[in-house]
Amino acid sequence: MKLKFPLIVFTILLSVVGLAAQPQSDRETGKQFVGTYLYYFTFGGSSITLNSDGTFREDASSCTFTTQQTGTYSYSDGVLRFTVTKYTGKQNGDGKELDLFDAKTRREFYGYPADEKDDTVNPHFVLYPVTWGQRTYVIYEQDLDDFTDAINFGVEPRVESPQRDYYGSFLMREGDEEKKAEGEPSLPQKYKDRLTREPIEAMIVSVDGRGEEQVATIDKGRLAGVKVGMKFIGKEQKPEPWSKEGSVLTVDDTSATLHLSGRTVGEVLTTRPVLKDRFQ
Repeated sequence: MKLKFPLIVFTILLSVVGLAAQPQSDRETGKQFVGTYLYYFTFGGSSITLNSDGTFREDASSCTFTTQQTGTYSYSDGVLRFTVTKYTGKQNGDGKELDLFDAKTRREFYGYPADEKDDTVNPHFVLYPVTWGQRTYVIYEQDLDDFTDAINFGVEPRVESPQRDYYGSFLMREGDEEKKAEGEPSLPQKYKDRLTREPIEAMIVSVDGRGEEQVATIDKGRLAGVKVGMKFIGKEQKPEPWSKEGSVLTVDDTSATLHLSGRTVGEVLTTRPVLKDRFQ
């Protein structure tokens, strides 16, 4: 009976230590993602720098303006969580810094009509860190579908100079384009399940509907590795980010339906097109 109190105290101490250790573990894990991540295109791009003190800076540019967000971030439950404390912009050719947290200023800056929805402000956002061999990406949740498609299409892992018309917001750590992407990327499981080990080719056997409302049936299905959400395109078609064209809607053992437009029976589609340099 005399041992009960010490045992209770010891149990409580273990619980407290366990609770204190978990945030510390997250902080230590989060430090591996310190660095600058970027993507770019012909007329601009975006970068986000994660500092070791838990602050961040995000810069974006286009042919007409630049914007910057700063604030704090933390790592927990496998994701990076950001809080924006300052959001500013500058029109190219004008050095005046504008506060884009102000709704009126923001509308004028982006040139939004009065009746257009303004969804450019997001003071809290999440990025998914994805490691792939020696590479590290940080990806917005809404871009995980496109990133998975880009892997199947052969666009990712990108080459040293990503001169293609398919980008998405795939922020990769600066310098990692020269590193190897071996094995599988550390995607959430539902996206990892959609990765194809080998390209899948399928023929359109029927088409229903017209224009952009077409639903096509192909002659490959679950037994061939087809999954809902996977995307098929023409064998020499240029991949387009953010498009739902070619997305698998339903899957049976030996067939599947896709959202398509302008297709005909007998056309062959694939999950791995022949990629060409944008300047060819």
